[in-house]
Amino acid sequence: MLTLLAVGALAQDDITLDLIDLDDIDLDGSSSKQEDGASQTGLTYTGGLNERSGALDENPRVAITHAGYTSVRCIDVPEIRARVDYTVEGTNRDKMKAAGDGIGLSVWGEGGSGGVKVRTPYAGSGITDLQVPLVVSVPKQVRLTVSGGTGGVEIINCEGTVKATAKAEGVYAKGSFTSFDLQAYGGDVIFEQADGAQIDASSKLYSSQGAVQAKLPVDASLKLYAKGEEVAVWHTVSGDVTATSASGEIGGGGSTLTVQAKGKVDISTP
Repeated sequence: MLTLLAVGALAQDDITLDLIDLDDIDLDGSSSKQEDGASQTGLTYTGGLNERSGALDENPRVAITHAGYTSVRCIDVPEIRARVDYTVEGTNRDKMKAAGDGIGLSVWGEGGSGGVKVRTPYAGSGITDLQVPLVVSVPKQVRLTVSGGTGGVEIINCEGTVKATAKAEGVYAKGSFTSFDLQAYGGDVIFEQADGAQIDASSKLYSSQGAVQAKLPVDASLKLYAKGEEVAVWHTVSGDVTATSASGEIGGGGSTLTVQAKGKVDISTP
C-alpha cells in the first residue's frame, strides 16, 4: 500500500534501512501499492513490492542488480525471495507518484539459476529524495553475483562463491566462502570469513577510495598479497612484510588472496 504523508509525520532521519526478516513476510509473489491524498507541499510517498522465484537446484547461480542499497541473506529456502520498500520525498505530488509507480521488481529463476533486478526511475524536479532499499533471501549454498550501485552491498551467511561490486557506500560480506571477489569504488570493504572456512580459488578484496578490513580464521591457509597506505597483518606471514605491503604464505599456503586499498589494509583474526 502506498501512502502520502506530511513531511512532519515522517522525517528523512526517521527512515531506516534495517534488515527485514523475509520469513515474517508473506511473499506470495504479488506486488502491492497504495496511495492517499495530501497537500502539494512537503510530501512523502511510500510503497512496497515483493516477488519470489521458482524452486532452485542445489548451489544455483544467482545474479542481483540494483542501483540502491542491497542486502542479501543466505538462509534455508529453496528459492529467491525479494522485497523493496521505497520512499519518495518531494513537493510535486504527480511527479512523486510517477516515480513511485515507475519502480519495478523482477525476480526469476528455476533449476540451476535465477536473479533479481530493480528498475528505479530518474528522480527529477519536484523530488528531493528517492530511497529504494532491496532485501533478498537466497539459498545458503549459492554462486552469487551482486552488481550494486550507490547504496552499498551487504551479504550475510552465504556458503560458496561470491562476487560483489558497489559504486559507493562499500561492500560488507560475512560467511563461509570458497572464493570471493569484493570491490568497492566508494567506501570500505569489510569481510569476515567463518571459522574453518578455506578458499580454494584466487580471491580478491579491493577498495579504490577507502580501506579494507578482513577477518580470516586462525587456521587460514593461503598465499597473501596485500598493499595499501598502511598494512597490518595479525597472522604470521612467511615472506616479505613492510609498512605498506605484505607478500607471502599464511599457514601452509594455498590459493592466492589479493588485498588492495587506497587506505589502510587490516587483516586480523575473529
